[in-house]
Parts: sequence; structure tokens; C-alpha cells
Amino acid sequence: MATCQTVTVIGTASFVVENVNVDTMSPHPGDTVTVTGSVRNTGTAAGTATVALFINSLNQGAAFQRTVSNVGVGQAASVTITFSAPAAGSTLNTCIQLI
Repeated sequence: MATCQTVTVIGTASFVVENVNVDTMSPHPGDTVTVTGSVRNTGTAAGTATVALFINSLNQGAAFQRTVSNVGVGQAASVTITFSAPAAGSTLNTCIQLI
């Protein structure tokens, strides 16, 4: 007599960042700068992702982090991050990256 077990293969979530936009390209010192983007689930199961905004350098200190939860397969969640513009003459390179 055989004994059988049912095994369920669970999918995994996989995310990409899309449509990153900065609301102003020439802020004055102290102005609020808003960076928006979408986090799309390209995987095979719903999941949670954390993204970070890096200013001036990738992977050197996440200035701001946001988490999006329960993003379904093929679905996208919006992220919005705001910060104050630094001193005049500063050049900012902003990147939103999965962490």
C-alpha cells in the first residue's frame, strides 16, 4: 500500500521599479522635492517590496525608504518620497532602487 503526500509549489514575488519622476528639476533651497515611481510585481505570487531613494550615489546610504505590501502578480504600487532641497549650487542625482 502506498502513502502519498501533496506538495504545493509556491510562487515568488519579483519586483521592478518603473516610471520614476521628479516633480521639479530646479528647486530653491528648502523647497519640497517629490520623487514618485511605481513598483511592479513581475513574479508569480503576491509580495512585499522595500524601495529606497538614494541621493547622489547608489547604495551609499538610503536617504528614505518606503515599503509596499501585498502587491499582486502583474500589479503595481505607487511610491512617493519627498525631501527638502539642499543649499544652492547642489546637484542631485536621485535614484529609487529595490533594497
